[in-house]
Amino acid sequence: MLFEFKNNEQSYLRWLRKHPLGFVMNTRRSPDPAYTVLHKALCHTVRRYPNMETNPGGFTENAYIKISADSIEELRAWVKSIGRSDGSFSKECEICKPYWRQK
Repeated sequence: MLFEFKNNEQSYLRWLRKHPLGFVMNTRRSPDPAYTVLHKALCHTVRRYPNMETNPGGFTENAYIKISADSIEELRAWVKSIGRSDGSFSKECEICKPYWRQK
């Protein structure tokens, strides 16, 4: 099941804890087909702010939102719905390499 997190940091962080094998796509507040970055749910870049005390709201309340799902295929369908007709992502996280587990 796919979840869109906008203005809801606590629900997003709770989803991450409950779905450690899931995937997260980062996109701009107004979903942008040119910026759809895929991560594993365990990736520290989508779990922790560089400084948790000074960056509140950085995941879903400021410039970005998160789309989360248990499978990459669910996220592919979402990116198709916003204009990436081939279902690809603009980038795969270089740190967590989400496709390594999926292939």
